[in-house]
Amino acid sequence: MQKDFGKWTTYGGYWFNPGPGNKGYWFTGWLLQRRVADDLLLGGEVFHQTASTTGGPGSVGYPLGSRDSTGFNLAGVYDFSEQYHLLFSAGRGLQNVSTTQFSYYLGLPWTF
Repeated sequence: MQKDFGKWTTYGGYWFNPGPGNKGYWFTGWLLQRRVADDLLLGGEVFHQTASTTGGPGSVGYPLGSRDSTGFNLAGVYDFSEQYHLLFSAGRGLQNVSTTQFSYYLGLPWTF
């Protein structure tokens, strides 16, 4: 789910995570973004995810997803056209940093 309030955006949701040792978990975040040019949007986000597996820290087979984690990303969207875009993001963890020491994303979304 996502809601925009003028120049502000907030989002969150519940993820169903079936399978042995897994459990459903919450993911929520707060995003601030701004269009800095006709074809460029820049922003930053802080997010939090609850544990996605059972057993607690260091569980055999589930050492990473068994803890809550918090992190941040800096990101942007470059619009090549109304249909084609470049989405980029990079960030790191703030809580339980071993789960997200560094993360990045690069995508080419197509909207229609």
